[in-house]
Amino acid sequence: MATHAVLTAKKRIGALSAYDRLGDEAPTPTQFLLGLIGLLIVTVTMAFATVVFIAAVLFGYQPSVLMSGSMSPALEAGDVVLFEELDPTEVGIGNVVLFETPGRPDVLTAHRVTAVDASARLITTQGDANRDVDSSRVPFGSVKGFGRIAVPLIGLPTMWLATGQNVLFGIFVLVMALATWMSRWALLDRFDPWMDTFEVVSLDPVYTQTTFNASSA
Repeated sequence: MATHAVLTAKKRIGALSAYDRLGDEAPTPTQFLLGLIGLLIVTVTMAFATVVFIAAVLFGYQPSVLMSGSMSPALEAGDVVLFEELDPTEVGIGNVVLFETPGRPDVLTAHRVTAVDASARLITTQGDANRDVDSSRVPFGSVKGFGRIAVPLIGLPTMWLATGQNVLFGIFVLVMALATWMSRWALLDRFDPWMDTFEVVSLDPVYTQTTFNASSA
């Protein structure tokens, strides 16, 4: 026995896909894939930046961009390390600390502690990638914080600007602009090649009347 059902659906014109309303051609799957890639780039960048912002604002951590690879491979140039201010007397061997560079108090350095002289209130530091310890020991009073969180590579644009690598910074800006522009291919209905479409059989100023025929045995 066969039954015949007529299903009628009404959709507001505003709910139709943008390329249906505007008469644009549906995008290709390649455009949609590029949109996903652009969206991924923007999302990851914003997520890392949000971590730094929340840690600095809510927890009072001090962000510092590593300007060299002296802490490689644990930390690389362009990483952002979030430092927590603690009592310098709590410093221990193996801690990564942020301190005023001896002889250059306006420059901050992030190195690992290799020795502590509690009686003299001095620490010895060394970069993981360096063969020798730093030439000058660091007074407790010059220690600004202890490393707590490392956010990889998010500080590269800052490092490029600070070191005069303007070409790399310009490329970064262009890539982010392009990724933001491409991400619309993944976010907007008009660029979704797999979005269901409807066969319009009648049209009035307010609604689109769409009819589906279904039969079953």
